[in-house]
Amino acid sequence: MATSIPDLQPGSPSVDATAPDRETRRELRLFALMIALALMVIATRAQILRIAHLKSHYPLLFYQDILALVVLGGGLHFALRLVRRWRIGGRIVEITGWSLCLFLALYTSIAAIVFWYIRSPLTYRLILLSDSARGVQASVRGDLTGEVLSLPANVLLVVVLAYLLWRCTPHLLHQLHSKVYSVSGVAVIGLYVIGSHLWVTRHVHFISGVENPEWAFIESVVQAPRPTVTGSIPSAYFEDFHPAVQPKDVARDKAFSALPRVPASGKPMNVILFVMESVGAKNLQLTGAPYPDSPVMEQLAAHGIVYDNTYVSQPFSSAAMAGMFASLYPDHDWKTLPRQEPTIRVPGLPAVLKAHGYQSAFVHGGLIDFDGNLSFLENAGFDDVIARSEDDIRPRDGELVPATFNWIRHHQDHPFFVAIWTRAIT
Repeated sequence: MATSIPDLQPGSPSVDATAPDRETRRELRLFALMIALALMVIATRAQILRIAHLKSHYPLLFYQDILALVVLGGGLHFALRLVRRWRIGGRIVEITGWSLCLFLALYTSIAAIVFWYIRSPLTYRLILLSDSARGVQASVRGDLTGEVLSLPANVLLVVVLAYLLWRCTPHLLHQLHSKVYSVSGVAVIGLYVIGSHLWVTRHVHFISGVENPEWAFIESVVQAPRPTVTGSIPSAYFEDFHPAVQPKDVARDKAFSALPRVPASGKPMNVILFVMESVGAKNLQLTGAPYPDSPVMEQLAAHGIVYDNTYVSQPFSSAAMAGMFASLYPDHDWKTLPRQEPTIRVPGLPAVLKAHGYQSAFVHGGLIDFDGNLSFLENAGFDDVIARSEDDIRPRDGELVPATFNWIRHHQDHPFFVAIWTRAIT
């Protein structure tokens, strides 16, 4: 039986058989939002990797962020398929997806600022140990700069970019959506994630620079129990913080009698300051560890002074430089003094020694031109700063002694001050 097809009347709208239905449009809008969020997250990750000096092999170092976005996008895709014929359910999924994506855009921006301050993702344990992140909050309130103002701007950028993708490239968006959620697309993403994970775990030592901020926080909530004090704190624990009585002159003379003395008219002594980055006292035999790992330090301690009650005001290298070379306390936020005031006009230890005829050098086996450290060291009075132009994963501390002796051979006509700073082992 033949069926006639009615003719289209002039002026009536044409029928597009390929036009997506309402649910497909909703799914493509969410997909456009996921792409916009992915671009923002990857740009933020690139910034974090630059801060962490992990710029090489960029595509492999994005895998945790890509995996998190794929899981989120796949969950929303599956949820829309479940409620495909329920109009209100589709709206609920779309609103939920937009809310999650915009929240993730905001959180990713905040995590980048936190990483800039402390070189670590924001975790549950960090919030607890920092009194509900009070230091970070104080930094944000006290430093209302472009970094903070960028938070709402980043969220708005994701919204605008998602809208432009949806309005300007609908066909490309539809094709990309089909490929990503195909069997081959899932297989390619799976191979990329597995291969990147295997490479990163073998070659990258600073894993904090690669961690997805959202996953790092969720993992910390699951793994980190809330720290609690179950007993009273002995009063003896606070004795080191009480004012100490200075020893009498006789006792002080006895303590310093073993040190070599140079007559006032003699040649000034050379000074070498050796800083072992991130080496804790608990790991040295000199300070009680059961490892024979510091025989030279024990020999030096036999005719020197060991300070076995030492406290730091901030456990960060840049802050330590401010204390060692300029006798300055760090500020009570996450921003270090060299970063805030790299050219601060305070006579540093090298400058003071230079006034007495000394020449000085700072020797490091890695990158030093970050966090304002290079400018700070030069303004503190160091004549030469010897360091590498970039960091890598290979140990470089073996280069310190030859570089130091080479510098000393060219500066034997004057007394010298050399600060040797090793690299952290992460």
